[in-house]
Amino acid sequence: MSELLGGGCHCGRVRFRVRVDAFEALDCTCSVCTMKGFVHLVVEKGAFELLARDGVLSTIR
Repeated sequence: MSELLGGGCHCGRVRFRVRVDAFEALDCTCSVCTMKGFVHLVVEKGAFELLARDGVLSTIR
């Protein structure tokens, strides 16, 4: 049975929803995640829904 969860970025401007079928968290070894104790839950692209206003996200080249 899947569960619908919400989350967002550190600043709080971007929110998302994910459908989770299995709770299998992965450890990250970057300095931020190691210091904060963050773990990551990876989901399939189709299980991810981005909830953001236009103009909130951009790419940097």
